[in-house]
Amino acid sequence: MITGTSQADCAVLIIDSTTGGFEAGISKDGQTREHALLAFTLGVKQMICCCNKMDATTPKYSKARYDEIVKEVSSYLKKVGYNPDKIPFVPISGFEGDNMIERSTNLDWKTCFWCYLQDKVLISFYGVVVGEVMGKEKVHINIVVIGHVDSGKSTTTGHLIYKLGGIDKRVIERFEKEAAEMNKRSFKYAWVLDKLKAERERGITIDIALWKFETTKYYCTVIDAPGHLSLIHI
Repeated sequence: MITGTSQADCAVLIIDSTTGGFEAGISKDGQTREHALLAFTLGVKQMICCCNKMDATTPKYSKARYDEIVKEVSSYLKKVGYNPDKIPFVPISGFEGDNMIERSTNLDWKTCFWCYLQDKVLISFYGVVVGEVMGKEKVHINIVVIGHVDSGKSTTTGHLIYKLGGIDKRVIERFEKEAAEMNKRSFKYAWVLDKLKAERERGITIDIALWKFETTKYYCTVIDAPGHLSLIHI
């Protein structure tokens, strides 16, 4: 989560709207507070807040409950450092699908922000631009693989990437050997899809990268993670 957040331009904060659920999330050690603070700390300046589980409020799809959540969350976001006037709030129900793809009649008092999210449509939510970027073609793989390898053993991560056509088998074997020679108990692959050097550097969030290697198409970063084997398994 930290790696993904640090590379994001916009965060979608999912808020539990149920009685008790919201109160727990907005409490001192709640996840709503934690995730909002983490996003701001890691440089995510744009945010969309989704008030989820609106189908489970009392009464169902309660606008009063929604307004209560917006007021309290906005107050906290302002303390964190965000400008709540520039943060859109969206009432949704993930279970029922309300306001997820199209505007729901159950929530007709609030515009659906997701209605116009099409692949080739540019739209701005308070400065958050969503749509197809023209002029820069990148390889789209739609996969991120994180795993580990113990010295001398086969790398599950590497072979998974290999089977998907990303890296040649000989490359995997070479890095298995070098890992053993360096006496590294574990490492993980972070698959960076950006072609431009500046973009790849922007994606580096932890300064413990040992080295990088390039294949004919893809860029990878090998990160040592000693002492955390259980945290980086697939």
